[in-house]
Amino acid sequence: MQAKALASGKLKITRVMKVILLFPILVVAYALIGMVVSAYSGFIVKTRGNSYFSALTASAVVFGIFFGSEIYTYLSWKSVCRSDAGMHFDKAIPVEGFFDTGDGAEFNAESFLKKGYRFVEVNKIRGEGFYRFSYDGSGLSKVSISNLSSEYSYAMRRGVHGKYILTQTTSIQNIQTGDVVGRSTTAILEDS
Repeated sequence: MQAKALASGKLKITRVMKVILLFPILVVAYALIGMVVSAYSGFIVKTRGNSYFSALTASAVVFGIFFGSEIYTYLSWKSVCRSDAGMHFDKAIPVEGFFDTGDGAEFNAESFLKKGYRFVEVNKIRGEGFYRFSYDGSGLSKVSISNLSSEYSYAMRRGVHGKYILTQTTSIQNIQTGDVVGRSTTAILEDS
């Protein structure tokens, strides 16, 4: 059906496509309205006999009302991206397995094993001790252990910067020394 439409030069525009095409127009309209209202408020203040400084102040206040949160979010986003985001590795260390400290570690264990690790150790959900996941001849094995044999831990933490910026930091840390040997931070701009 789409091939016929493309071959005939007629493309059916779906509702999603209309929204995607409309969004840039709405953004430009919002920016223009904000600038016009800011300039007009300054003009009104000036025509009532006030100084240029008062007119500029009124324009700046109205501009801040329209665009203040967007400007603050953009500056915060740039700061988080420059300071925290990205992958930072101090050294590469070959390991057979590791201790996963995150929530849902039991559910993630199999995906790590499929990536080539021989074992993944996790906290028990109830009680003390740990579970060690590995593949044996019959499939996935889950064994209760009292002590960790992993030298390194894997942790994922989520954070919030300001009102709209969410971060997710994954770190690899030496269990004995506490040294972080690798860290990856992703920043997500949540606009709600």
